[in-house]
Amino acid sequence: MGVLHTISPMNASPRAIAPRLALFGILTPIWLLGFATVLGATRAGYDPFRNAISELGADGSPNPLVWQIGGFAVAATLELVYAFALLREFGRAWLVWLTVAISILLFASGSAPCDPGCPAMPASGKMAIHAFAGLSVFASMMLLPIVGWRTFRARSAWVGFASGSLGVGVVLTVLFAIGPVLGPDRIGIWQRTFLTIFGTSQGVVAWRLHGRLQHGGHLETAIPGRDRSADRYAAPTPPARDRKEGTVQ
Repeated sequence: MGVLHTISPMNASPRAIAPRLALFGILTPIWLLGFATVLGATRAGYDPFRNAISELGADGSPNPLVWQIGGFAVAATLELVYAFALLREFGRAWLVWLTVAISILLFASGSAPCDPGCPAMPASGKMAIHAFAGLSVFASMMLLPIVGWRTFRARSAWVGFASGSLGVGVVLTVLFAIGPVLGPDRIGIWQRTFLTIFGTSQGVVAWRLHGRLQHGGHLETAIPGRDRSADRYAAPTPPARDRKEGTVQ
């Protein structure tokens, strides 16, 4: 009972909760890819290398709500929770808004399932919404590491992540560009490759964020002389104080 009382969000301050929220950034890609793999294995004729992930919740598929709710809706919720941890560290920066956008678009993808087989050309209004939301999800995931590079390079605690984030953004941009020319028979492997790269990158950032928030790292200032426009809404930095004399430096 004492352990449950300790970890209960109702008994924790926002500063204590924030590090836990960061871990949801690791859970999102694991849940999305893991649940799709498990559910796909139970569907006769479903090939994860050929079939799109959205086909698990397409109209006419067995129990489509299992994927629409258990896949898209749960992943959207996890990503939204992660966005609150990013907000704590970076303030209202584009990095946070893109993460929120990914959450909203994942939810939209589940709310408007695709037509049977998820054809490339929409045959219904729901399919058109799903196609737009799905394409926008991947576009947002492609842009997020690039925006992250711009944000990280302006902060001393994150500058070591800047080049790696840019590299991931370049790789995802290339994958996004070649996706249409791969053909419908390779959509499954394309989606899973893209999500694995994005998810690994987000997981690394989320783990670092978890450690930073545990030690109140969100109070750090930006690097002098660098582009600070990404930090214009970040939490203000309190003055450093001399521990012995208690004077403001």
